[in-house]
Amino acid sequence: MRPIGTAFANNTEIKSFNEFQYFTNITKLESRAFEYCKSLKQLILPKSITNLSTVYVFYYCPVDLSIDLPNLSGTVGDGCFTASGVVHVLDLGSIDTLYNAFRVCEKLLDVVL
Repeated sequence: MRPIGTAFANNTEIKSFNEFQYFTNITKLESRAFEYCKSLKQLILPKSITNLSTVYVFYYCPVDLSIDLPNLSGTVGDGCFTASGVVHVLDLGSIDTLYNAFRVCEKLLDVVL
């Protein structure tokens, strides 16, 4: 499967993408993958993601997101979830660095590390 790249960036039509959880060959989300998806309200990330070292993946994307990525490792990139709708961070696997990943996440209630 080829990476999703920025195929969804700036998409104002997509409202829900729970099917994304079944894209089990995806291990990395590229920079700005879901940037400015202003109508996206539901998304379930595939647990196969091991790398979020890129920047601004969910930049200004209001999706109500619970992050449960037990296979994640390394670094979560600068501003990865900046100004997004992240509500819960349940599992970040074995990451070792967070670079301002949750800046301006006004809905964020809890982080379990």
